[in-house]
Amino acid sequence: MGYRLSVSLTESELQRQKNAEEMLIRLDLRGKADLIMLIIISTVYSFDFLAVVYTVWNRKYASIKSKNVIIMVLIMVVSVVWFVGDLQSNGHLLLAGTHLMDCKAFGL
Repeated sequence: MGYRLSVSLTESELQRQKNAEEMLIRLDLRGKADLIMLIIISTVYSFDFLAVVYTVWNRKYASIKSKNVIIMVLIMVVSVVWFVGDLQSNGHLLLAGTHLMDCKAFGL
């Protein structure tokens, strides 16, 4: 079954593994690859967030004002929401018992 995660396996994770064994497919466990992806993309979003803060702080400057700051802020917010949704929908994180399981929009 490969290496074990440092957290206890939930019923949904055990069912996921059982389904993969029955369909004779190789199941990639959540592990180092998902963690590396999470760190890299979170770092990129952190730099983007700093750029948006700088843009909002200096929005009176003519060159920045012409870029439509409000739309840039909205794009950043939508990107972060998309990233959080992607983490859940593609199963990169174990979410059992977290606040993300309580959100009706993520549970669809």
